[in-house]
Amino acid sequence: MEDFGSLSAVGTAAPYASLVFTVGVAGDYTFLTTAEFDPIVFLYGANFDPGAAIDNGVIANDDLVSFTTAGLQPTLAAGTPYVFVVTGYGNNDFGAFSTTIGGPAAAIAATAL
Repeated sequence: MEDFGSLSAVGTAAPYASLVFTVGVAGDYTFLTTAEFDPIVFLYGANFDPGAAIDNGVIANDDLVSFTTAGLQPTLAAGTPYVFVVTGYGNNDFGAFSTTIGGPAAAIAATAL
């Protein structure tokens, strides 16, 4: 896992996808993203500002199993809004991806940013 002080130096204008969600049960959750590009995933508290990507960060990861996977293992609070963001390591890293979220309860999607 990486902290938010280590963002990609080459991904200065990378496309991203985001999802605002909550969980109904507090506990440990796992996020696994597999992509056809080199993804980086981020988890934020209730607010995400792409112009201030370090602000409000909870946890981030790049290259979990290989350069086409990224994942997180945070402990989440019930009813608290979070923002999950998938982006690429470099500005040309984008394309199809899938994310699986596992834990004691389902993630409840609120809206996409």
